[in-house]
Amino acid sequence: MLARIGRPAFSLAIFVLAVVWIAGWHHIRVRQFIQSVYDLLHGELPPPLRRHDADLQTSTLQLRCRGESAVYQLRVRHKVRLLEIGAEFRGAAVEHQQWRVLLAQSLSELKALVDLLIELEEISRARTRVFENIHLDPDQKRPISRSLTPMQASQTAKRFARFIQAVRPLVCGVRYGTGH
Repeated sequence: MLARIGRPAFSLAIFVLAVVWIAGWHHIRVRQFIQSVYDLLHGELPPPLRRHDADLQTSTLQLRCRGESAVYQLRVRHKVRLLEIGAEFRGAAVEHQQWRVLLAQSLSELKALVDLLIELEEISRARTRVFENIHLDPDQKRPISRSLTPMQASQTAKRFARFIQAVRPLVCGVRYGTGH
């Protein structure tokens, strides 16, 4: 077979197969991490918050509590080597405006409850999000999936649960028109 296709073509084929295998292995590890965080998160949340809709993708976990306009998210951000925990509000224009104002007013409270590095970002007039970043191993030579250990999954699940519990009263306050 080598004689028919030639050494350069054979070497290229082996290289391509290796790259595909490594990329596939990496995505499987990231997906396993997301699944592990989701499994651990269930035990960290109080019983009323355990009833939700979840969407697990290769590098994203999204939770939607029934009747809420907020989507709670965990993202593995490969290029910048971090985990992003956040909530994005996708509601009607009036609700969205109320939520954005309430979030801006409550940001210092949220920072005390969750993390000092929590940020508020207006994506568009219809979408605002609040999020925190968890920095992973900055070594660019190591694949990010090497940082996604069981211990990191446990820590991330705890932080995600704390984040949801801190942000949710603001979401419900807007929904019921009560503010705090």
